[in-house]
Amino acid sequence: MMTIDRRRLLLSSAALALAPTLANLVSRSAAAAGADPLETMAESKDTLWNGITITPDGRKFVALPNWLGPSAGAGEIGKDGVLRPWPGNEWNAWKPESDPTKTLVSVNAVRLNPKGDELWVVDSGAPLGGKRLPGGSKLVVFDVATGAVKKVHALEGIFEEPNAAPNDIRIHGNHAFVSESGVGSIVLLDLTTDKLRRVLVKNPLLVMDPAKRPVVIDGQPLKNAAGKPFGTNANQLEVSPDGRWFYIQPLNGGMSRIEVALLTDPSASEAQLTEGLKFFAETPPLSGTAIDAKGNLYLNSVNDRSIKKLTPEGTLSTVLSDPRLRWADAPWITPDGYLWLPIAQLGWTPMLNGGTSKLEWPSPLYRMRLPAA
Repeated sequence: MMTIDRRRLLLSSAALALAPTLANLVSRSAAAAGADPLETMAESKDTLWNGITITPDGRKFVALPNWLGPSAGAGEIGKDGVLRPWPGNEWNAWKPESDPTKTLVSVNAVRLNPKGDELWVVDSGAPLGGKRLPGGSKLVVFDVATGAVKKVHALEGIFEEPNAAPNDIRIHGNHAFVSESGVGSIVLLDLTTDKLRRVLVKNPLLVMDPAKRPVVIDGQPLKNAAGKPFGTNANQLEVSPDGRWFYIQPLNGGMSRIEVALLTDPSASEAQLTEGLKFFAETPPLSGTAIDAKGNLYLNSVNDRSIKKLTPEGTLSTVLSDPRLRWADAPWITPDGYLWLPIAQLGWTPMLNGGTSKLEWPSPLYRMRLPAA
């Protein structure tokens, strides 16, 4: 389990100027405006975070992946600036001998439900460099107020392939939507019946194409531990605020969408779903997405370290480019118009650099004001 002193965060005031070396990295557009668009809200000295979700009253929960070895899986940034394992018990203390059904083995996403009273945690159940443990692949639903587990949705029964891996989650209406990035598929959980369904397995629009859209880090195509071009299948996903569209893409890019009514129709055949999933927009490799109340998608573009905006009509533009966006992962939009950006640095981890760490510490949590229009 993490110790408090090793996971301490350093909050910085929005009124303080950034250090000169950091200020030199600010994008030209920001410099021209005379202000730094990235406000440092917290810094982690030695722990990577790859997602954030914020309650209506301001509690901040983060996903803590096991990219550097066993981790707590989920944490909360307190008002005192300290990152603590959350809920702070045996769930955060996975070890090889632990029961994988009752610990967080390999968390890739945390997400609040629309009411903000439940924290949903996506656990692939696979230790770093290993295969899924029996019973380890699951969705764990925690009560935000108490930290108690309300429900565990076991996913093992719907995955036939050893490399299937639940990735991210969105909750809308009567369904939870989970992207499965190992093979490339979508998992649907009916919240009224607790029934799970897996659809569009290996659909070409959900499968990565690293040759066409390579992930580029520091000018070089990123490769995995096996020396092959890096990428993942069905990864980023969003549901439009009106509940009409479900968006999804492989990490490597090319966004598609399907109508939610069709996707969640239990009588819809695979052929109908395949017909309904349509290519929507040419997008670059993305490390994270968020959607605002108007249906605009904000995309964390890996290769050029930028934030892009994709409108419901399919128009793509760049909001901000900044070298500090080293794999800005799953962001969160707050009602006051801020985009919160945890810097995950996945492309600089030892597992993607031949065992050599190219990480920069501390790893920040930024927020930026979204454009009004």
